[in-house]
Amino acid sequence: MGTILDTSPFYVRDPQHLIRVMSTNPSYLQSDVDEHVVHYRD
Repeated sequence: MGTILDTSPFYVRDPQHLIRVMSTNPSYLQSDVDEHVVHYRD
């Protein structure tokens, strides 16, 4: 894909399942607007 990093696309059928399994959401990163914004850390 023309990148110099060791990356590759990873396609999944259910992305929400992958987000639930792999996400990190400690209490110090939680806020009142979490349901209104997209967190790109996941």
